[in-house]
Amino acid sequence: MCVRLPRANPVYSSAASEWYKRQDNAIELTGDSVTDSTYSTRVNLLYSPTKVLTFGAEYAYAHREVESGLEGDMNRIQVSAKYAF
Repeated sequence: MCVRLPRANPVYSSAASEWYKRQDNAIELTGDSVTDSTYSTRVNLLYSPTKVLTFGAEYAYAHREVESGLEGDMNRIQVSAKYAF
């Protein structure tokens, strides 16, 4: 016998963040294209209007800097849909 309980909340969300700073090594030994630091964060949201249908969206941001001082950013949006049959 299987009993399904009613869902309390059809909306789910989470967030994550990370940061990295490498040890300061001599550029003569590692080169100037080695990653000096990175930072990234993500936020997502899942919405289930019914038991079999779920929609999701996630936003991600990242930043990277290399030893030479060059740096760059990344922005990404990802969406999903799931039908469980």
